[in-house]
Amino acid sequence: MDLAVGTSLTLPLFFLDETLQNRDLEKPDLSIEITLDEDLVAHACENPEADSSICVYITQYQLSDINNDFKFIGSEHVAQLQITPGPCIAVLLSLPDGKTFVSPQMDFLPTFDFEIESDEQSD
Repeated sequence: MDLAVGTSLTLPLFFLDETLQNRDLEKPDLSIEITLDEDLVAHACENPEADSSICVYITQYQLSDINNDFKFIGSEHVAQLQITPGPCIAVLLSLPDGKTFVSPQMDFLPTFDFEIESDEQSD
């Protein structure tokens, strides 16, 4: 997965409970679409030490494809991007009542645009 500033990233989210490990990855409870800004991509480029992670709050996102069982999700929620060694990313969505939704961890590769232009000279 490539991450670049200005692109959007859509990940499936699953309710975090004891049935999570048996869930069908093709049937998420909802999806989150994140607009990647410079801050998120910069943090995603950090390399956490083994057995640690980095969490970054996400401010630009939208929820979609919400399963009927979770239509109660209102506007009060907090999303975090979790970066672990690999590098891998996952998203956590927390509700005020303590309910949490998680995405599967995904490998990624940050994409950089250094805006380097080649100088072509003619003879």
